[in-house]
Amino acid sequence: MKRGIGFYGKLLLAILILAGLTGYVIYQSRKLLTGPEIFISSPADGETVASSTITISGQVSNATNISLNDNPIVIDESGNFKEERVLLPGLNIIKIHVENQFKKTAGKILQIVYKPEV
Repeated sequence: MKRGIGFYGKLLLAILILAGLTGYVIYQSRKLLTGPEIFISSPADGETVASSTITISGQVSNATNISLNDNPIVIDESGNFKEERVLLPGLNIIKIHVENQFKKTAGKILQIVYKPEV
């Protein structure tokens, strides 16, 4: 049986559509595979500050819940957060924890030294 160009054209189109759908599914599933991520803008880990208050800011991706020292905080629609905290003199440990809808988690720990000016 002889097949014409129309048959091979339809077969090629079907293969391209299937490849496109497969690529789209893989691209969309990256959130499932990678889990949540945390990017801290400020302060830097190990930073020494002279002020008793500090603003912790950054961005999270693929996260539904975020906490700062075990207290829930709010993120905007882009995943940005900005929280102010009071520091005690000496070493302060700041824990940031995120979780996605599939219960995958990520965390960061910042060590900030508050050294009051004399």
